[in-house]
Amino acid sequence: MWRACRSSERALKGRACVRIRSLIAGCLALALGAQGAAHPDLELQIEEVSSAIGERPLDADLLLKRGDLYRRHGQWLEAERDFASARSLEPDNPEIDWLEGRLFVDAGQNGEAVVVLTRFIESAPAHSAAYRYRAKARWLGNDPQGAANDFFAAIETSMRPAPAMYRSLAIARNASGQATQAQLVIDEGLDRFPGEISLLGLAVDISIAANQTDAALAYLGHLPDSSLQLPQWMLREALLRCIRESDSSQDHFAALRVEGALRGSMSESVQKLLDQMPLQPDPAACRSVALSMCASHEP
Repeated sequence: MWRACRSSERALKGRACVRIRSLIAGCLALALGAQGAAHPDLELQIEEVSSAIGERPLDADLLLKRGDLYRRHGQWLEAERDFASARSLEPDNPEIDWLEGRLFVDAGQNGEAVVVLTRFIESAPAHSAAYRYRAKARWLGNDPQGAANDFFAAIETSMRPAPAMYRSLAIARNASGQATQAQLVIDEGLDRFPGEISLLGLAVDISIAANQTDAALAYLGHLPDSSLQLPQWMLREALLRCIRESDSSQDHFAALRVEGALRGSMSESVQKLLDQMPLQPDPAACRSVALSMCASHEP
């Protein structure tokens, strides 16, 4: 485990004590389309490029520019038409595969996205963002192992990999049944970004789900007291104490419910998980909720 694992349960003594998988791609497309309609700047840019295309209809660069603006605006068909027109003018232009691959990912056409992004990566094997997009397409296409391979390549080809890249790789590795490798990825990320909350949260969830309670306690031990008062962290600590069959777990669940009622700050995801718990939860029930919490992570 991470070097922080030398922390013990004593680090938590005295401290009081996940989103559902994305909707189907069609709903995502509608949501993104609605977002795009709220961006008049994009509409203005589309009008300006369209005017230029009227003067230079055989300019592939202009067609690609407008196609990508259409993509960002959620107008998938218009974007695809522009990319197809550009391809007819410059069939060997690899940038078309890159732009079209992003379009297919955004539109939920994951199989098509993998095909064109693979072709693009063959021409640009050090393009970190292309690996990230293909990883997303593979993840949404229920290929977590393929997604993990691409997230790893994205990190390897990035000059400055962000915490989110380590998080995505760990999630994909864990979903592929590689919990130990996922934890190693998180540890590497935490070495680079000590105290990164998004990585600590994932580390705790994976450790609890894997029944590695000592490791989970160590990760929790690196959070400030103020963070442990937030409902999402109170729930993690309560689940952990319950799985360890600690007598204090009931107090932690009670404190969590009171905290949510007083503050009104309970997120929908935390509330749903808490609603799964019986009033007198046992370790099996707590472990089931912990598994649900871990499975809810998206890269």
